[in-house]
Amino acid sequence: MKSNITLTEKLQNAWESNLILILAILIYLCLEVPKQHTGLNYYRIIQAVFMTIVVFGHGVKRYGWAAVIFLMLITFGITWTTESVSIITGFPFGNYAYSEHLGTKIGRVPWGIMPAYFLTAYLAWSISTTFLNNYDNSIGKKDILLTPVIASFIMVMWDFCFDPIHATAGGAWIWEDGGPFWGVPLSNYIGWFITVYIIFQIFALYIYLTIKTGFVIQNRIFWYIPPVMYMGIALEFILNPFFKSGNPDIYWSMFLGTIFTMIFTGLLNIILVSRRQGLNKINSPLK
Repeated sequence: MKSNITLTEKLQNAWESNLILILAILIYLCLEVPKQHTGLNYYRIIQAVFMTIVVFGHGVKRYGWAAVIFLMLITFGITWTTESVSIITGFPFGNYAYSEHLGTKIGRVPWGIMPAYFLTAYLAWSISTTFLNNYDNSIGKKDILLTPVIASFIMVMWDFCFDPIHATAGGAWIWEDGGPFWGVPLSNYIGWFITVYIIFQIFALYIYLTIKTGFVIQNRIFWYIPPVMYMGIALEFILNPFFKSGNPDIYWSMFLGTIFTMIFTGLLNIILVSRRQGLNKINSPLK
């Protein structure tokens, strides 16, 4: 029997089913200007709350609570371990130490570092799956290795954009031996790639072994959410040079770097989603 639902009704359903996530993103974006203007961490904390709503709302709808919590736990455990080991030994990121700017620490690592990894990791993972034309809630054999690699590059793009800023002008951490990229050593980016790849590879295997239902959400707006939120994170680095008075070379360099990495990646993902055929229903079993 044919459905009598019109295109307008389908679009309305799509917006309504994602309304909370859309509002959370809009609030996150609106808070960026007052955060830049005042420099208060208060705004950053509120943004983190709304980003958490987006990640959990999207992730639970696609994979369920168990998978999202699993990703959170392995991300917290692995990143805290590699950060702690690197602070003590210099491997895998290099020799560095956190200042007191990021607040309370768990051992030698500020508590906020692990949630930041997790929230962005989910966005990078989701973007990587749609790059591979995977709108399913499971993962095929051919994508078990490729998805983690792509997701890792997307994650390192984020670090590429913020590390030179926070390690110099921001004073959040100090690279003891310096480095060729605005004082950041190349080992930092290699260490980041290794760390997040391990996380994504474990998560890919978990999804492959535990989720085999093949249930896909055919709602285009739902798939726009991760790249839009990812670009929302990048907005900070786009606005920095217009609000910060010192270190113009670093801020403008990262402005350009952000456009050609995070912004390009987000826009390309949105274009691919927009060209995906069949994303016109709310839910449908995978064919």
